[in-house]
Amino acid sequence: MHVQVLSAGGARPAVVLCPPLPDLAPRLARAGYAVVSLHAADRVAEVLAALAQGTLGFEASAVGVIAATAATAAGVPWLLYQNDLDAAVRWCGEHLAC
Repeated sequence: MHVQVLSAGGARPAVVLCPPLPDLAPRLARAGYAVVSLHAADRVAEVLAALAQGTLGFEASAVGVIAATAATAAGVPWLLYQNDLDAAVRWCGEHLAC
């Protein structure tokens, strides 16, 4: 599984971006979120499992997904990205404690 992780480490909320959103990832990281980016939508479940197991180098205190396509994962907040960076950051603040 190939993912890019942008995090300062330690326990923090994690946001999975699929596909990678290069303008959003650093902004979320500066706001205190760990950001995990991947290209393959069919691998989101694997990434969520890795986050639950703590195998990506940090402890995810909460997890959300921002994706370009609508999908769901049981018990995981999900936002369909609409090219609005501010709205995405607000969504994270509302759904993931930071």
